[in-house]
Amino acid sequence: MDMKATLILITVSLSLMILCGCSDVISEGLTSDCQEKFELGDYKGVIDDCDKALRFDPENKKAYTFRGMAKIGLEDYEEAISDLNKTIKLDREHKSAYSWRGYAKYKLGNNEEAITDYNMAIKLDPEDKDAYLFRGLAKSGLRDYGGACLDWSKSSELGNDYADELILSEHCN
Repeated sequence: MDMKATLILITVSLSLMILCGCSDVISEGLTSDCQEKFELGDYKGVIDDCDKALRFDPENKKAYTFRGMAKIGLEDYEEAISDLNKTIKLDREHKSAYSWRGYAKYKLGNNEEAITDYNMAIKLDPEDKDAYLFRGLAKSGLRDYGGACLDWSKSSELGNDYADELILSEHCN
């Protein structure tokens, strides 16, 4: 089969999948690509694949989450928050969306809002060692060193080695 015939076959197959209601299958496949590219640090590739997935399924919370995470990787925090807000609108109990949105808010210096998001992430998963770590950083940004040290201690207790370094800082001694 030549290249032109192959492209026609692919186009027809995709069109039939969309018409038969299989767009969620396509969207999920693209979302898997988003995850793989995120793990490789290909943030622009993540955004491209998530954009495609969202064209097939505009309510794909995984695509919004990965796209938001990629935007954080590109330091586009405002846009990341926008995507993560969409995830949370679709799923009020999406723990990682709260954590990532909290991180974006923390990076923008919105420590109180970041703490609110980390509180929700911890409520949804009390064993989330990273949520405690970053909530501690946000508390430290507000000069709540006692609260920060308590969060870092909990993060360390849950197995986060980086928290141990923060506990040794001047604020926890």
